[in-house]
Amino acid sequence: MYCWGMKTSAFVGMFWITACSPAGPLELDSKWLLEVDKEGAFRLLADGVAGFETPGSFALGRFDEAVEMSLGMWRFERSNEERVVFGELTSADAKDGVAILKYTSDTGATALLTVKPEGESVSFSLSSEAESNSYVLPIRCDEDGSFHGFGAQYNATEQTG
Repeated sequence: MYCWGMKTSAFVGMFWITACSPAGPLELDSKWLLEVDKEGAFRLLADGVAGFETPGSFALGRFDEAVEMSLGMWRFERSNEERVVFGELTSADAKDGVAILKYTSDTGATALLTVKPEGESVSFSLSSEAESNSYVLPIRCDEDGSFHGFGAQYNATEQTG
């Protein structure tokens, strides 16, 4: 048996049992490759060049929101914030050019992250039975990197990666 990522083996009775983590490379097509590590972080490569990378687990969140507006100025406040962290990758598979990563949270909730190439772009979709109104997905970037345009910018949002 060949395993990507972490391998745990044990001799049980008359059998040698090997359990594999679901980590490893998932080829989506001739252009796109999704590399998944044993902690559930992933990196998307296009023609061998990394274009999107997460440093680890993600979360779904719930919160109450208050919005204030005064003469074209907007202020957003969050309260009663709760998060369900999906830190355990339990399966990873690619079929017909679509990758499906299954994660489990410490509360027992599961989430499916689907990664699908669509020509020159890739779509990500997330489904879970955990109640949420926000996604928390850390994105890895270099020291000088920045991002804009991910929706409402809350009071204390730092806009660097």
